[in-house]
Parts: sequence; structure tokens; C-alpha cells
Amino acid sequence: MTAKKIYSKSDIPELKQQVNKIMPEINITPTELKKIYEEMTNSKAAEHFGISPTTLIKLVKEAGIPEKGRGSKKPRIKLVK
Repeated sequence: MTAKKIYSKSDIPELKQQVNKIMPEINITPTELKKIYEEMTNSKAAEHFGISPTTLIKLVKEAGIPEKGRGSKKPRIKLVK
């Protein structure tokens, strides 16, 4: 069994550097984001940027891009008159 390391406030700058090495900052214009968002599925677009689909939707909303529709799913129940 390994012991968990306890971090202090003085470790924060070092931890931020480690995170930035793993996940570099991405700069993208709203136009580029809109193009990728509309051309790919949400999961593929999120994977493209290395973020979660939830974070992708958050960025799309912040950029003022209208969200996609829910798609055309086959109805499970048909109303018979």
C-alpha cells in the first residue's frame, strides 16, 4: 500500500507547471470553434481538443454559438387515430 502525498500551498506553482505540460493551453477563435463543432459530433470535437464534451458545450455557450438540435431519432411510440 502506498501513502498519498499531501500537498501544501507552496506546491501549487509546481503542480500548475505539471498540468500545463500535460494539457497545454489552446487558443481558438469562435469561428474555428463553430466550424469544428458543426462538422463533428460533440464527443469527437471534444476529443479533438482534449477536453470533455461538457467543457466543449460550456465553450460553445460562452462563444455565443447556437447549440445543435437533438438529431432525428426514430420515435418509439406512434400515435394512432
